[in-house]
Amino acid sequence: MISNQDLLDNVHNGRVFDRKTLKAFLASDNKQIQEASIDLTINRIYSFRNDNGVTYHRMKPGETLIIEVREVMKLDCSIAGIVFPPNSLSKFGILMTNPGHIDPGFEGKITIYLVNMGCCEHVFNEGDKVATLLLFNTTKKCNEYSNKIIDYEVPVNKKQLEQIGTDFAGLKERIPKLIRNYLAKQMGVIIVLIGFFLTLVSVVIPVILVKYDKFYDMHVHELEEVNKLRNTVEEYKKQIGELRRSSELKAHIEVSKEVKTKKNME
Repeated sequence: MISNQDLLDNVHNGRVFDRKTLKAFLASDNKQIQEASIDLTINRIYSFRNDNGVTYHRMKPGETLIIEVREVMKLDCSIAGIVFPPNSLSKFGILMTNPGHIDPGFEGKITIYLVNMGCCEHVFNEGDKVATLLLFNTTKKCNEYSNKIIDYEVPVNKKQLEQIGTDFAGLKERIPKLIRNYLAKQMGVIIVLIGFFLTLVSVVIPVILVKYDKFYDMHVHELEEVNKLRNTVEEYKKQIGELRRSSELKAHIEVSKEVKTKKNME
């Protein structure tokens, strides 16, 4: 793997990028060149809704984007590259679906496919780091790259955009369909279960009603007995009161008689 000063030398000698990209590297003081890798950045962002490409996009969960890399490749026939997703995106659930190698002698722009597998939106801007490029020397110089790109300004075509969407793997459409198919296959079992449930209800409810009626009747009978006892107690209270008043009256009469007798004797 090419690293350190060898990496800088290859970039500055025009063995990795075209002249325009090289000028941008020199103007930024080589900030994109790390010890053993090069940061690739966003040029244009393509989505299902933005087929002309934009420089700013809020990526929704499940959405797929095609990113046109700003740096234009112009690899020497003795240098190959490998593109990896950076950890700064992966930790937010942004996955690259087409990481891979770049053949020696390749010239042109590269595109990167990203999918938001996270649960939150992610914002992309022009110039943001989007990929990491590693470079390797081949054991011997390779033949000239055969699939040269003629028009550098058309890295993303309409056919590519038709293959992406806002719902990764079409889950919003596929899951309801799978559920419907499953329910259709299990409809016989579901009907049997519903019939069993209705039968169970038709047997259990009458039993519950009978039990309730018996409980209600018992409760009413108990209330009647309580009321009878209450009335009996009240009656006894009245009789006791009458007896008490009668005994008090008798005692008063006897006392009066004794008083009269004493007066007569005197």
